[in-house]
Amino acid sequence: MAVDASYRRSILLALLLYCACLLAATLTEVLRIVPGSGISIWLPAGILLSAALASPPAKWPVWAAAAILAELAGNLIWYDHSILPALLLSFGNAVAVIVGAYAIRYFVKEQQLFTTVRNTAIFIAVAGIGMPLMSATSGSYALGLSYNKPWSVAWARIFLGDATGAMVAAPLGLLLLNAAAPRLHVSTRRLREVSALVIIFAIFAGISLGGIVPFAYLMIPPLLWASLSFRIPGAIVAIVAVTLFAALFTLAGLGPFARSLMYIHYQNEALQLFLMVAATACLMMGAIAEENRRGIRDLHALNQTLEQRVAERSASLAATEAQAKQTANLLSAIGEACPDLIYAKDLNYAVIYANGATLRVLNAKSLDELKAAGEERMYARTDEFAPVHANDEKVLMTRQTIVEEEVVTDENDIRRVYRTTKSPLF
Repeated sequence: MAVDASYRRSILLALLLYCACLLAATLTEVLRIVPGSGISIWLPAGILLSAALASPPAKWPVWAAAAILAELAGNLIWYDHSILPALLLSFGNAVAVIVGAYAIRYFVKEQQLFTTVRNTAIFIAVAGIGMPLMSATSGSYALGLSYNKPWSVAWARIFLGDATGAMVAAPLGLLLLNAAAPRLHVSTRRLREVSALVIIFAIFAGISLGGIVPFAYLMIPPLLWASLSFRIPGAIVAIVAVTLFAALFTLAGLGPFARSLMYIHYQNEALQLFLMVAATACLMMGAIAEENRRGIRDLHALNQTLEQRVAERSASLAATEAQAKQTANLLSAIGEACPDLIYAKDLNYAVIYANGATLRVLNAKSLDELKAAGEERMYARTDEFAPVHANDEKVLMTRQTIVEEEVVTDENDIRRVYRTTKSPLF
């Protein structure tokens, strides 16, 4: 049952792809037959590319077959090609797309394609240059067979038409299939910004593409605004919007691509190049915004991790400090309860710890008094300190535990001999 459901789903998707490619071929024909429009944007290749990039390679032959049948029907119905040239055109476009999809997926492993500048540059290089090189070569040869003309006559126009179609249709298809970039979070502030952007975009489009001021580059500021503020989703919507505006105004005989003397012999090429440059700029700016968002997100996550580690380290230090304090108190209590002399010195032979028994023998009331006076001064007979100091040096030099006898005479002139164990502390 699961196999049957998957098979039916694949057939349904193939039919949808067939209809989408046939509709795209029809749209290209509608734009082409308008007198003086000079518009040629071949969209089926971009639709097939988006379907391939959004699905596993095992599905690609099915999508390619559906696209070939759709393009074949379009070529036979609307372009009056014979069967062989039509088949060559359709098959050549499909092969170029599948090869391009393999190339993109070889270098880009992420499912969402436009999340980095590197991935976006790879897409632009393949979809805007590599694929059109293959499809234009095969398509020019096919048209040469149909019209008995050299393949070089139509090569440039086919190249630009395929490149423009891929750069416009593929990102839109990937956006609809959730394979372009992460979705945007809609908020009230975002909606206000969208409203302002739409108004400014319409004004700039009317001025630059409507023939008031014949400078298409005036569309660049709102396009970059959409790309940087709304990242890849905004960039793709901006690409589609500028394509529709440019096509509609050109069809109406308005704007620099329909009326400019500069482009009188290259209306088609001028419009295609403008749309390719606009699409490239939008995608790259959107990718930069996506990388910036990812960097901020990763930095925020890193800061949270760092704060958590600092908190854990602080808690660990506090626990260690409390344990050390408890241990110190316990050792001090043990030392005070012991009748034997227990003391410790630093590398300068200064006493840093002495229990009560040691202080009583050295005639000191406290450790601070012993530190201030110095151990040597606490001996009633200072000559008795020299052997003690020699034993200390012996421990430091040998780093071995020694057992020696040391003589101490108290203030009552009572002479005592102590069997002393001295050990190095590391």
